Amino acid sequence: MPTPHRWTIRCSWPPASRTSWWPRTSARAGFTTCNIGADSGSTPSAASAARRRRPIKGSVPMSEISDQNKANTVKFFMEVFNEGDVGLVADLLSPDYKYNGQPSSVAGNQAWVQALRSEFPGLQFTIEAILAEDNLVALRWRMTAPAHGSTPGGYVTATNILSFIGGQALTNDQTPQTPAWNPLP
Repeated sequence: MPTPHRWTIRCSWPPASRTSWWPRTSARAGFTTCNIGADSGSTPSAASAARRRRPIKGSVPMSEISDQNKANTVKFFMEVFNEGDVGLVADLLSPDYKYNGQPSSVAGNQAWVQALRSEFPGLQFTIEAILAEDNLVALRWRMTAPAHGSTPGGYVTATNILSFIGGQALTNDQTPQTPAWNPLP
């Protein structure tokens, strides 16, 4: 019996009711692996293989989605936090946005950014590392602020994992790396 061919097929979603013919979904979201041609033993032609590799009409390649989500994350940190442009918050956060599992409104985030910038004038966020894959972005950042009033200059670091939908952040799970305010050297 000939060995079945393994092809990767792009899917938008699994069917509502899973039937016996529906293949198992792979670990990479949006892709499904199927066995095709097990009974024929034929090798697909180069032309038919090329047609199967073409993106679905009207779809956006995942690399473009990853790049856009990464750019929106950088824009949020650089323009909202560093420059104080809180008007961008509504464009960059989904109305259903959740921070560490808790619903968080656009207005609440705008007020939080303004309060943070008031408490730490001159604060600067630096993205130390950023990775994106499909609708997920992971980053490690550092917030540094000069001394102000009774608050000594210092920094904090953390990592965040954000999920996106339609170019807007839907969830943001943050893990602090430095447990407290660290004085500047």
